[in-house]
Amino acid sequence: MAGGVNTWLCTLLPDLRVRGISVRACLFLHGGQPGPIVKRLSEAGISLDTVPSNYTFSEKAHWLVKKICNCRAQVLVANYLIGGFAAGNNLRQFGVQTIAVSHGQDLFYQTLRKSCVGNNPQYRVSAAVCVSKVLTEEWAASVAGKFPVRCIPCGVPKSQQFAEREGRAFRIVYVGRLAQEHKRVIDVAHALRNAVEAVPELEANIIGDGTARAEVDTPIMQEMKLIASHQLRNHVILIDDARLFVGTADYPNH
Repeated sequence: MAGGVNTWLCTLLPDLRVRGISVRACLFLHGGQPGPIVKRLSEAGISLDTVPSNYTFSEKAHWLVKKICNCRAQVLVANYLIGGFAAGNNLRQFGVQTIAVSHGQDLFYQTLRKSCVGNNPQYRVSAAVCVSKVLTEEWAASVAGKFPVRCIPCGVPKSQQFAEREGRAFRIVYVGRLAQEHKRVIDVAHALRNAVEAVPELEANIIGDGTARAEVDTPIMQEMKLIASHQLRNHVILIDDARLFVGTADYPNH
């Protein structure tokens, strides 16, 4: 699966290997098909093992324990994977250290943090890595010195090349999850709209899906709220797509 939690590995794992650390990636496939992350890591020379998506939770944890024991790993980095933490509980008795990785503040990571810092030693990890300063501060406050917390920013190397116009149009494309909480995609849409209005012959496209899809596709309700909150009153509103007011996407029913 392509996404921030996996794209991060394409930069991190080769960097760890350059620093003399032997790295092996165990990937649980989504949909049973190897995606772009598998291809990128393979091209980078990272050793890979993959598990089909139809494995049950217990089968994934058992497979992971067996794989780690066979390759005699010393550290397990559980990256957005419940099965990884379940395997870590069993591996600690063999001296394998478990590192938790936090990419966000949603319910999954909140529950993960509470489990890691709770009173049950079965769920305790050896260390935690957070991908932002804010997350690092939150974890450090919760951990209160029980184990180390470090920050490794999530991102990709900046390109050394500059974009150049090809033909008349200059194109900007956002590709990613359409979510407001983590991606601020509604703000991205507003910024792209402002850019298109300000820059001649600029084209902007948004590619993706997510919980904020309706607001990005049809921001009519946001526009109506802006009009209603304006200091001018007694508006006359002319709408050219009123035929779409049938209750789908973000359009009202009337």
